[in-house]
Formats: sequence, structure tokens, C-alpha cells
Amino acid sequence: MEKQHKVTVVTGGSRGIGAAICLRLAADGHDVVIGYRSDREAAQGVAAAVRDTGRRALAVAGQPAEIAGAVSWLLSDDASYATGAVLRVAGGM
Repeated sequence: MEKQHKVTVVTGGSRGIGAAICLRLAADGHDVVIGYRSDREAAQGVAAAVRDTGRRALAVAGQPAEIAGAVSWLLSDDASYATGAVLRVAGGM
């Protein structure tokens, strides 16, 4: 049986309920993509807290559809060379 890798995208994940959801998902074994619109510092703080649980985290700025597209690309074979912890998506800012 193949092991399932859980990756969850949380738009609005940098503050409040969204941040709490990110931390809960990490505690439940998910790697988390934290979508945010403008508060990069808050998103990076949530990403650091997720990493403190031993899970991976990526902070992504942009609108939900743009974030989803970026995450789809990151999970594709085309992105096998990409590295880094922050991705900025142009548009809607």
C-alpha cells in the first residue's frame, strides 16, 4: 500500500481562524500551504509554527485561484527543480 502524503491549502491562513486551522492540520500530519493577501509577516509566523510541529509549510501571497494554480504547479514534475519557502503570486494585490 502506498503511503499518502497530505498537503492542504488554507486560504486566509495567516491570522485568526485560518491560522488555527493551519496549526491543527499540521498537528494531524498535514503539510500546509498558507495563503495570504497582504500580511507576509503573519503568514511566515504561521509557517514557522507549522514547521515547529515537524511538518512542512509554504506561505503564498495571492488570490485563492492564483494560489491553487501555483500549488498545482509546485506539485507537478515541472517544479522538481524549485526550492524555497515563500512563493509570491502576482495579481490581485
